[in-house]
Amino acid sequence: MPYGPKFFVEKIECRNHLLRNLGQKLSGLVKNIKYPIHIRTFLNNQVKLNKFRSAITMAVQYRKSLGDSNNEQVKGLREDFSNGPYHILGQHTKCASYFCKGSKIGQINLVPEAEKCGLLREINQIYSRIIDNAPSLLLDVDNNICEQFNSVINKHLAGKRINFSQKNSYNNRVEAAVVSFNTSGKYIRNVHKKITNKSPGCVCKKYLGFKQRRLLNNRRRKLQFSTIKVNKTKISTGPDENYGLAEPLENIMINEELEKKNLIL
Repeated sequence: MPYGPKFFVEKIECRNHLLRNLGQKLSGLVKNIKYPIHIRTFLNNQVKLNKFRSAITMAVQYRKSLGDSNNEQVKGLREDFSNGPYHILGQHTKCASYFCKGSKIGQINLVPEAEKCGLLREINQIYSRIIDNAPSLLLDVDNNICEQFNSVINKHLAGKRINFSQKNSYNNRVEAAVVSFNTSGKYIRNVHKKITNKSPGCVCKKYLGFKQRRLLNNRRRKLQFSTIKVNKTKISTGPDENYGLAEPLENIMINEELEKKNLIL
């Protein structure tokens, strides 16, 4: 990206955004009914199992551990990314030895059929953004801290429902969000102590203690339960037996035709 007449700034893409975008596009692609159903079903299962995502993260971790130059690492990553769809579809002729040990027993090579119907071309087009951003994925960074800070700002701004753009109101709320974020939610105590040079009273301390205990209890409660989501299949009961036309359409058409014939005769 240009920054002034002589300087160029390289934009580093967020790892989570790139991988989430890849998953969303692949999920939308497998819903296209113009492609064979058995290939779409296979790819849909691979997307749900995060096979595409895990292949990319494994390649990044391996290339980072080699200690080669940056250009060699980026080149190797792009080769791994380009071969990713072929590996998942069952063709392992170009797979690296660290990643794949060849085809498994009973595995079917779906690459020729995917190329014939044009599905593989669509997948490669989706993968082109991942390949172009190989240098960003090699850095293996995300902007989670920025997203967390923006969520704190939105909590102080009440979303987009109120106009806070006048009389320095927006800046004040952003500054309050900064203090809240840097103090882990204890901004009331820090602001009070900064202004009065005294610790807050018992009521404020009791409120902050209750808030801290609730936060810790929520974290402990989440650790007790597994994060695996169970997809419940919806069972259709079929159409309503009382829903439909009051009379058969054929009888109505016959009666209308008879009336027209009688008028003509």
